[in-house]
Amino acid sequence: MQARVIHRALALALVLIGSLALPAAAAESDCLLSPTREAPAFTDTAGTGYEDAIALAYETGLMNGRSAASFDPEAELMPEELVAVCGRLYHALTDGDLTLPAPAEGEAWYEPCYRDLAVCIDYRGEYDPEAGAYVGGGDGAETPEERYEVLMWNFRATKYPVLGHMLTKLLGLTLEAAEVGSDSMNDITAGFEANEVITRGEFAVILARLVDPGLRQGA
Repeated sequence: MQARVIHRALALALVLIGSLALPAAAAESDCLLSPTREAPAFTDTAGTGYEDAIALAYETGLMNGRSAASFDPEAELMPEELVAVCGRLYHALTDGDLTLPAPAEGEAWYEPCYRDLAVCIDYRGEYDPEAGAYVGGGDGAETPEERYEVLMWNFRATKYPVLGHMLTKLLGLTLEAAEVGSDSMNDITAGFEANEVITRGEFAVILARLVDPGLRQGA
């Protein structure tokens, strides 16, 4: 596991050198979101290939650190984190409010995030055109509660880390629902394999490319 992480970190560093080495103010007018806060000096990102991407993801309000001093960039991205960020992104693009819904008594912090996003993006599960049916827990859900349950089924909170294809799917649906074109999704997610686990640092890179088109591959 450690060797795989090191190998991926080195490979990704080569990608980041080309994709993130731009002035901070470059193409600011073309950015999808504007900064809303100042990034803290995370002790575990300083001097790494992730540093600028994490700062941008934090400054636009899309991601937070694991603590005031640590971002934990090498940690596996979990489904509940992906859902929370997609919820923030959707609302940032539509109504400007990045505040996550508060849990009711007895709920986990992420449950209202699933409920909110499932309705916002009209989540109905995974449809397989060849099979002519919904798969992976999906059933063409119609009611808000059904959509919530299907999203919880396909993106199981706290259970398994996010894979590349899971991230691409949910991020694409979020952008589509917010009426933001996702034609550049291949450029945004370039270098990330469909069945590989995504880390928090890698997710920050993807978000940075999404927010600032100048950071995308081939830009």
